[in-house]
Amino acid sequence: MKGKSMFWPWPQRSAQPHRGAISLALERSLAAQGEAILALLRRGRGGKGSGQGRVLAPMNWPRLPDWLKKLVSASRGGRSSSYHDLLEALGQEGCPICRLGQRVSDRFLDGLLYECVNDPGLRAEIRASRGFCHRHAWEMAKIHGGGLGIAIICRDVLDTVMKEMKRGASAAEGLLPQRPCPACALQEDMEGIYLSELLRHLDDPQLGQAFAASAGLCLPHLRRALKLTKEATKRCALLDAQRAIWERLHGELDEFIRKNDYRFADEGFGTEGDSWQRALAAISGNRIESKANQPILVTRRQTGGAVE
Repeated sequence: MKGKSMFWPWPQRSAQPHRGAISLALERSLAAQGEAILALLRRGRGGKGSGQGRVLAPMNWPRLPDWLKKLVSASRGGRSSSYHDLLEALGQEGCPICRLGQRVSDRFLDGLLYECVNDPGLRAEIRASRGFCHRHAWEMAKIHGGGLGIAIICRDVLDTVMKEMKRGASAAEGLLPQRPCPACALQEDMEGIYLSELLRHLDDPQLGQAFAASAGLCLPHLRRALKLTKEATKRCALLDAQRAIWERLHGELDEFIRKNDYRFADEGFGTEGDSWQRALAAISGNRIESKANQPILVTRRQTGGAVE
């Protein structure tokens, strides 16, 4: 895996160890947006000899400059990569934004441990955030072979918090995260881009049909989508499409509840059999899928003295 990006072959990676105002890790996470946008970001945002990489602050589609919007929106068949990602995710179970967001954070963590653990700008972000949130920390622990990278990161964070502890009674404030979890911030940014893409193309026949046939958005992402646009027509279109999806789900829940009555128990369950699980996902978001079916922690006793 060394020397190659997990997203695409990255030419001359060693020639540019740091990329100015945008870090290698974020570039990799934005890979789906295409090489053109990344090349322009490196050319227009970097600054020669800066020697420092850092993760960009959280992005907001309406605040992005027009030239950046055009690049993000220009690709296959006049549709952005985000559009095609959405179509693919809409064909799978659960909220497509939850699924895409998790994919972004998974790739970020993989890239961090395998290729970017020594990036000084990213390490500064992780120190400032006092490590990762509970969820992403333990998701990272499931990555095969990631122990060394995790050890380096954790030692770095512990060095930072132990220095703060020397301040004595006034140390409490310094132990708090000074920035959000980097994986959470990136996931939130990319989810916002996907939601904006959905709103922009909801009247597109192909995407609209795919959305109508899917589970739609979960309630948290529906709320966020409605906040992203002030256009009443887009809000109403999204609400109408989502309401139709949840009306079907409501009917399946009715049928599931009815068939749990002993008088109808011999009828057996159809597609409504898992409706209660899909309802949980609709209200609270998709269940987080584990990267691997393996213990997160392996003790010395389990390995005969060596920690693997």
